[in-house]
Formats: sequence, structure tokens, C-alpha cells
Amino acid sequence: MTDYVKKVINGFMEDIRGSASTPAVEHLFQIRAEEERVKLDNQRAQCLHGTVAQSLFVTMRCRRDIQTAVVFLTTRVKDPDEDDWAAQTCFKI
Repeated sequence: MTDYVKKVINGFMEDIRGSASTPAVEHLFQIRAEEERVKLDNQRAQCLHGTVAQSLFVTMRCRRDIQTAVVFLTTRVKDPDEDDWAAQTCFKI
């Protein structure tokens, strides 16, 4: 499972390193109004979708502590924005 988690981290478009005191960012559940949202380009949206799907698998197998953040992001992958991208890079799998 450790190899799978490393694969997920290395497959993300940005460098995910460091540590966090909690798996979810403080503002995870705050959603901007539609006119304030900055939507992701197609490439980053696809990357986010794949990483969230892989992270969901990880939550079921070994990292239940990130489950809340991952499950919320599964509701956001259809039309993601910059805030969703930032949330994904903040929780450490």
C-alpha cells in the first residue's frame, strides 16, 4: 500500500511535500459564489479527478483520517475550481 500512496503523490502535477496537523484545510467546506469561482483548465481538472479517485481508494484501505476531505472533493470533481485544487494539495496522503 505504501508504494500505491507514493504513486498517487508522484503522479500529481504539483509537488506534494511536508506535513499538516489535520488532513483537511480549514476552509474546505466553504464554497465561493458562482461568479467568484475560477474554474480549472481541463488538464488540471482531469488530474484532480484522478487524484481524488485514487485518494478515495486509499481512504478505504489505510488512511481513514483523510476520508472527510476526500469524500467532499468527490462532490467537486465534476466542475472543479482553484479552491478544490488548493484543498487537494493541502491534505497529505
